[in-house]
Amino acid sequence: MANEIPVYLFVGFLESGKTKFIQETFEDPNFDSGDKTLLLVCEEGEEEYNEKKFAFPGVTLYNLEDKAELNPQNLAKLAREADAGRVVIEYNGMWMLQDLANNLPENWIVYQCIATADGTTALTYARDNSMRALMLDKIARSELIVFNRAEAVNNDAARQELHKLVRQASRKCDIAYEFKDGSVAYDDIPDPLPFDINAPVIDIPDDDYGIWYMDCQDEPQKYAGKTVKFLAQVCQTNRAGKNSFVPGRFAMTCCVQDIQFVGFPCSYDGYKALEQRAWVKVTAKVGYKFHNIYRGKGPVLTALSVEPAEKPLNDVVTFCLCQAPLGAPAAAQFMDCLIACGCRKIVTAGSCGVLTEMAENEFLIPTKALRDEGTSYHYLPAARYAEPAPEAVQAIEKTFRALGLPFRECITWTTDGFFRETRDMVAYRKAEGCATVEMECAALAACAKKRGAAFGQILYTADSLANAEQHDDRDWGKDSLRKALELCVEVLRMW
Repeated sequence: MANEIPVYLFVGFLESGKTKFIQETFEDPNFDSGDKTLLLVCEEGEEEYNEKKFAFPGVTLYNLEDKAELNPQNLAKLAREADAGRVVIEYNGMWMLQDLANNLPENWIVYQCIATADGTTALTYARDNSMRALMLDKIARSELIVFNRAEAVNNDAARQELHKLVRQASRKCDIAYEFKDGSVAYDDIPDPLPFDINAPVIDIPDDDYGIWYMDCQDEPQKYAGKTVKFLAQVCQTNRAGKNSFVPGRFAMTCCVQDIQFVGFPCSYDGYKALEQRAWVKVTAKVGYKFHNIYRGKGPVLTALSVEPAEKPLNDVVTFCLCQAPLGAPAAAQFMDCLIACGCRKIVTAGSCGVLTEMAENEFLIPTKALRDEGTSYHYLPAARYAEPAPEAVQAIEKTFRALGLPFRECITWTTDGFFRETRDMVAYRKAEGCATVEMECAALAACAKKRGAAFGQILYTADSLANAEQHDDRDWGKDSLRKALELCVEVLRMW
């Protein structure tokens, strides 16, 4: 097979800013891979390319004027003639992307897809059925959509409408708004739940039971009076109350040895006929009232129907304990994947270096992280600090207090340079109020905020940078690792 050719795809409607975006990309020396580039233009707009401003040579521009030219043989021929090691495509907004996918040569691999849209027309297109379909087609395959001329959609109602449009096509596509002065704002609207909470009957997908369970426990009043339908196992227990049972699922909160049943008390006149551990499809009205199971108020169901059902493929809801890799980029990538899988409450534990005199194996809870790494800036606009979610910090501190464990709040310094905490830099960070240094907190806080998850961290002290003149021989806080992991699980149980 021929060598793999990476394809960088820019999609959007005419006058959406694709040409300007690509022009600016080609003016950036960092986009120079050393390979010759084939630039395929599939529609001709008012703006033309200025090849004299390209930051690197070896760019061959070709205009695809007819859709018939979009075939594997012709595309491969054009790449050979240009001796291209990569391809950039400015795609026609009126062509479906599947047409391109069907006609790419086998060795052309789409590495990146970026969409652009004109803020002055985006809402009009979104409300037109035919144009909306074309927009969704482009968004579904894009990593990022940039709404330029964003002054036209610089209000909450417009942002909400565009957010819903994008999320209808993709839950992974980032959203940015570019203004005439060159400034950029990023969408930070929390993504909606994977089910329609306003539907007459909220149908909970089998794989999303855990998300619904946690959300209903967190905000029971939100579901009060609503009807839900979900797959569950029968639990017959006296704790359910009179004429009641508990429909629920088994959940793994830490490891296989820590599987527990999570469900809600549910009144049902026919409960006696239900077999223990049988799978059922429950349709029930949600109430919020006192129940002994909660020793207070909580979600209480009233069954409208209980029907026999088949066991699902995955019969255990997983609350996972994972080992994240070292460093901000890898850790944030890992968190992004977890959030995409449905995680909404995330507590991490990790060691840190101390900048002030502190003993080894002390526990600290960061309330702010100084952003001296690169990853957080890919998730949030530039700022001095990234902050863990206040509700996560409160949950962690509540757990420590309940267990009678000492802790300190701190500002932490997140850096990428493992061996670059110089004497002057340590003094500078201390003067800014930083007490610790580590490599992940700011990036994880930014990633979680961007993706609509709540993140908090438990740090335990390991090495020390407090005294550059005298080495403090330590054991890297290894005695705290197991305890910190157990505390994370306990935080999630009490949160």
